Amino acid sequence: MLRSLLKPNRVKVPRDLGPVTHRDAAAEVDPDSVGLSDRQIETIWRSVETFYRSGLQPAISLCLRKRGQIVLRRSIGHAVLPGQLDPGRQCTPETPICLFSASKAKKKKKK
Repeated sequence: MLRSLLKPNRVKVPRDLGPVTHRDAAAEVDPDSVGLSDRQIETIWRSVETFYRSGLQPAISLCLRKRGQIVLRRSIGHAVLPGQLDPGRQCTPETPICLFSASKAKKKKKK
């Protein structure tokens, strides 16, 4: 019994992540305009995909800004109800996700 309580529930992850990925390309600026490269952005997104493939999270939504500009606004997976392991509706960057803390803003130093 204890072993089953400690075993994490995992969601089903498809081989092809394209159908469960949503990118808000209209919101994303060219990474070069804020000092980043396409390769850096894709490396970040590949990390998200790798974590999603673990099956531990039914959905991940990420909005990354640099210099106030959105360089990455994407989501992957499905919105599911607690205890539900089967896919629900596809997650988009607008899908509400209940969490306590996801980021910390960097304060600018006073001159």
